[in-house]
Amino acid sequence: MSTASQATPRLAPGRAGVKKELPDRFKDYRHVWVFLELERGNVHPVSFELLGEGRKLADKLEVQLAGVVLGPPGEMVEDAVAEAFAYGADLVYIVDAPP
Repeated sequence: MSTASQATPRLAPGRAGVKKELPDRFKDYRHVWVFLELERGNVHPVSFELLGEGRKLADKLEVQLAGVVLGPPGEMVEDAVAEAFAYGADLVYIVDAPP
């Protein structure tokens, strides 16, 4: 008779370790993207942490690290872009509201 402490745990079926090919519609997507959060005119500190982790992932995947800054043109966005590059971004996208 086996007890719960002696039983071998069974893993639930899942997708861990399964490698599948991307559907064609996703094959054009590239890079690791990190969105930089602006708060009261400054980049939120968690954005820098995410850039650091994004850098590790981008290096592992052999792709570029892209920062994304949302905001109107101006000094605040320019500063955020400069900081994104300083924290390892290879390129930065600026997203502005349409006129």
